[in-house]
Amino acid sequence: MRLINANSGTAAIQIDDTGFYQVTFGVMSSATNNTPWSLEINGVQISQYQTNNRAAGQMDAITVIIQITTSGSSIAFVNNTGANRNIVDSGGTGVTPCAFLTIVKVGGL
Repeated sequence: MRLINANSGTAAIQIDDTGFYQVTFGVMSSATNNTPWSLEINGVQISQYQTNNRAAGQMDAITVIIQITTSGSSIAFVNNTGANRNIVDSGGTGVTPCAFLTIVKVGGL
């Protein structure tokens, strides 16, 4: 049984089982100004789970433990500025990660 599903055509990941999840996310932006990126659960930004790119080509990441209490909840990692931001690898070679999101179930309710 699959408990974590990618929703085709959106940035959201669907969590089909309640419990505790370790979520790690990071991004490397081309923007030279601070760009807040945050975790959203069911479309609601969780402000304490936010990172800012401090310089172009710098990877910022955060790891949190969250509790999912409703089956079918969605998780997304989003740019909060509303402005277009490109994500880029530091070497410009296209082989290093530009952004990532990992979700691991660590316990049930």
